[in-house]
Amino acid sequence: MYIRPKYHEDGVYHVYNRGVAKLPIFLKDSDYFDFKQIMRYLLVGFPEPEDKRLSFSRRWRAENKPVSFTADPSSNGMFKGVLDLLAYCLMQNHFHFLVRIRKVSDTLQLPISEFIKRLGITYSRKFNHDNQRVGPIFQGRFKIKEVGTDELVIHTARYIHINPIMAGLVKRPENWKHSDLLEYFNFQPAAPNTMSKPLFVLEYFNRSPKAYRDFVEAQFTEQDYQKISSIALENKP
Repeated sequence: MYIRPKYHEDGVYHVYNRGVAKLPIFLKDSDYFDFKQIMRYLLVGFPEPEDKRLSFSRRWRAENKPVSFTADPSSNGMFKGVLDLLAYCLMQNHFHFLVRIRKVSDTLQLPISEFIKRLGITYSRKFNHDNQRVGPIFQGRFKIKEVGTDELVIHTARYIHINPIMAGLVKRPENWKHSDLLEYFNFQPAAPNTMSKPLFVLEYFNRSPKAYRDFVEAQFTEQDYQKISSIALENKP
């Protein structure tokens, strides 16, 4: 029986969800782009333009930000300093996040739930509008499982990053455009305001992108899958 874990500071969690009836949640490149921009809006935030005379929605349009952000104008950077996105991969009909809780407050006692709710609502509105459809696009509530050991953290990050390989979409994981794997392979410690935070996982590899690349590119065996089976998507991609 699936039991949702308790949230706590410094906890690391694998978060995932798929499309209703396993249908696609991304139909074109711009869908992936919009989803990632909403993620960035919530996790990092965008600087507001200096011209305060414009209405909020017009200011976003003036800065060429997706109009979908007007659906949730109070959430710009809401989760900065609260959640760290350690790794992610967006697949055609599902997504994977590896998330660390940095802070739990009175206003955000369930930060991951609030983040996924705002992300899902905003993206669903835009997806439905663009495709002239109604109704939910995700298969019920998202799933979340705590990643409770150091070994499991690195194996979960690897599992997330090789999802496109397991699904037969690309031959090399870095060729999939909709994950943060290249941020690992090209890691720059001083990069400001990055949406993904690879350093947490790379610390287990002495901050060496090459060591992590070797780990990711090593053959993924059935034994490796068993190590992460407790936190993986119920069915292999």
